[in-house]
Amino acid sequence: MDKNYDSKMKITLLTTYQCNLACKYCRVWSPNREYKEYSHKEMTQLIKKTCEVFQPDYVCFSGGEPFIRKDCIALLKIAGEYCDVGIFTNGTLITSSIAQILKSYQEKHGLTLTVSLDSHLEEVNDNVRGQYKNVLNGIKKLKQHKLDFGVAIVLTKQNASTILETLEYFHKNFTNEIHVLNLRPTYKVLENASELWLPSEERLKIWVKIIDYDKADQLSLYHPFLKSGIERCSASKLKLTVHPGGNITPCDLASDVILANVFETDIEAKLKEPPKWSCLKNVPRPEDWAPTTIKV
Repeated sequence: MDKNYDSKMKITLLTTYQCNLACKYCRVWSPNREYKEYSHKEMTQLIKKTCEVFQPDYVCFSGGEPFIRKDCIALLKIAGEYCDVGIFTNGTLITSSIAQILKSYQEKHGLTLTVSLDSHLEEVNDNVRGQYKNVLNGIKKLKQHKLDFGVAIVLTKQNASTILETLEYFHKNFTNEIHVLNLRPTYKVLENASELWLPSEERLKIWVKIIDYDKADQLSLYHPFLKSGIERCSASKLKLTVHPGGNITPCDLASDVILANVFETDIEAKLKEPPKWSCLKNVPRPEDWAPTTIKV
C-alpha cells in the first residue's frame, strides 16, 4: 500500500498479552482481558501481513512478556526478514542459551534489546513490578554474553528519590542506554495513584536532575522532551501498535482505539489518512496531570 503514514514507521507488535509479572501501572496483563492466543502459524501470518501493509523500518516485539512464547526467537527471525527488529522484555525468562542465540542474531543482523527494571533497589522495584532478582539475573546473562542492550525505568513516586543512584548503578554496571519513561495516566495508574503518581512540579524537578546528571552526555539517555521543551505524542504518525489478532491501535496505551485490522480487505481505505482522535478523552486523570515540559 502507499505509505500515507511516516516513511520511518515503527511498529510495536504485541505477540501475547500473557505476562509473568503484574506491574501496578500496566493493564496489559489484566485477568479480565479475553483473547485468543495465536498459534505459531497464525502469528507468522500476522507478522508478514503487518510488514507487507506498513513496510516499517522497525518492529519491536512486546506484550505481555514476549519470551513467554516459546517461538519468540523464531518469530523474531521472520520479522527480521522485512526490517530491523527489537524486543522489549521484563528479562525474567532470559537464560544463557537465549542470551547466546540473541547475541548471534545481534552480531549478524542487528537487534535492539530493552529490559524493564525500575530501580537498583530490590524493595523499590518489587513494590511496583516484582521479581527483581530474576530480572537482574537476566540482565547479567545479557552482559555475560556481551549483548548491546538498554534498561527502561518508569518514573514513579516509588523510585523518584533514588533515580540518580539507579542511573549510576545501571550505567556503571551494565549499559549506557537508559530509558526513563514518564508514567502515563491509564486506568491502572489511577487505581494506584496514591503510591505511584508524581505531582507535575515534583516530576519536573526530577527531570531537571536527570538531565543535569547526564550533562556530559555520556549516556544514551532517552527522555521525552524535544528541544522546544514540549512533550509530544507520535502515535499513528511515527508508530503504531499491532495486537494479537491483528487489531491496530495508535499505541499500547490507547488499546480501545481500534483503527483497523491488518487482515481487513479495506485496510488501505481505513488508513488512507492519519486519523484524528483524542485517545485519552474518556480516561479520568489525576487532578494535577499535565504534559511535562522542560527547557533543554
